[in-house]
Amino acid sequence: MEPGTFREKAQIPDAAEVAATLGKTFGLWTALRAALHDRLGSLDEAWKFSGKQYGWSLQLSLKKRAVVYLTPCPGFFRASFAFSDQAVAAARQSDLPAKLIEEIESAQKYLEGRPVRVEVRKKSALDLVLKLATIKLA
Repeated sequence: MEPGTFREKAQIPDAAEVAATLGKTFGLWTALRAALHDRLGSLDEAWKFSGKQYGWSLQLSLKKRAVVYLTPCPGFFRASFAFSDQAVAAARQSDLPAKLIEEIESAQKYLEGRPVRVEVRKKSALDLVLKLATIKLA
């Protein structure tokens, strides 16, 4: 897994820096954030630092519950989720790709849940991230 671009704790990324890092995928970043707000309601957004190895991520939360973390990387961004047992069960019953369901089921379970990560490089990944966000809140 490639680390995020912004790994200095003292420097919270601003919109111009994110746009420069993402390049052509900045439009996808903006579209995904808007789609998540439309689908899930009023989400809170806050930058969170996860240490030098991972750097800064934009956390989108619903009623203080983390839904997804968006991590800018050079030319793309990563959408990361922590799936509870209930969300894993919902994923099994969903129309997600079989390979992704297998990855979710086999992921190591942490206190926060099982990690689910999607690299967003193309528009086609947006629908997948939206499905995962909906499943996360199941």
